[in-house]
Amino acid sequence: MLELGDVLSIALPAIRHLQYNNPSAEIVCLTYAKGQEIIQAGSPNIKVICLPLGHWPDNIVQAMETFLGLAEEVVEQAFDRIINLDTAFMPCFLSRFLKDAGEPVSGNYLNLSVQDLLQKLQNQTLEADYVNDSENFMNSTFFGMSRLYSRWWEEQALPENGYAEFYLKSCCGFTDIDFDLSIKSSSVAIKSHSRKTVAMATHDPSSKLMLTHVQKSLSEHGVDTVWLDSSLPIVDSLQKLSGSNLLVSTPGAEIWFANAVDCPTLLICGDLDPRFLMPNYATERFVTPKSSDLVESIMSIFSGNADE
Repeated sequence: MLELGDVLSIALPAIRHLQYNNPSAEIVCLTYAKGQEIIQAGSPNIKVICLPLGHWPDNIVQAMETFLGLAEEVVEQAFDRIINLDTAFMPCFLSRFLKDAGEPVSGNYLNLSVQDLLQKLQNQTLEADYVNDSENFMNSTFFGMSRLYSRWWEEQALPENGYAEFYLKSCCGFTDIDFDLSIKSSSVAIKSHSRKTVAMATHDPSSKLMLTHVQKSLSEHGVDTVWLDSSLPIVDSLQKLSGSNLLVSTPGAEIWFANAVDCPTLLICGDLDPRFLMPNYATERFVTPKSSDLVESIMSIFSGNADE
């Protein structure tokens, strides 16, 4: 619900998998804020229940009240099956409430009953470590969910699409899923053959400063640049990426956006193991690259002389 990268890389392929295996079923997706834009762009025939932006309070008691309201809306629709793929606390709270109410819930849910949770809140014995760590608060009907906490990225056989594919196939048991997160659009921009275009994205101020220097140097090499702005509609980012020859980004949802429109990616890793996201290219872990080195890497990619 909350992480846009997960909506695109987990929810969308799962929806398509469920559609393929249940062609006559009506499928409804519950998401949050801009998640609705992603689902509507990728599966326009899917009905969406959307918790609007700003309606997910930080205060746990207020958030519980909001999600109990969502539960009423879900119960009213009398679903034959309810699947929670989310691992965050509040979606698991919602699925636990629905499960205790006799609804046909599968997937992830809270390992405390709502009554026990309320008792802990009243007694002020609910610990922050419990709320903030899914390994502490989550149960699942998916038999493979324990693998979520393994060091799966160190295995020899890695999924082509990184964490999202591992999660759906190994944790959720969607072993035969055709991992499809592509988004097609009639308004897709056409890549220029005469000039290369690099899209840039980061939510880190220091990386933004470094990429600004990269932008200036690329301009001197005859390369255009565009910035992805998270405040704009999702389709805006998708269109910019579909018209770009490369995305240069720190870890974030933008990597998945680029995958959705077949735009190659260069990940500025930081301390993230690049096997989580499986980009086309990546900088070294734990090393902040110099802007000059990054420009050299980008030009090497365009000349076909770069190593992954």
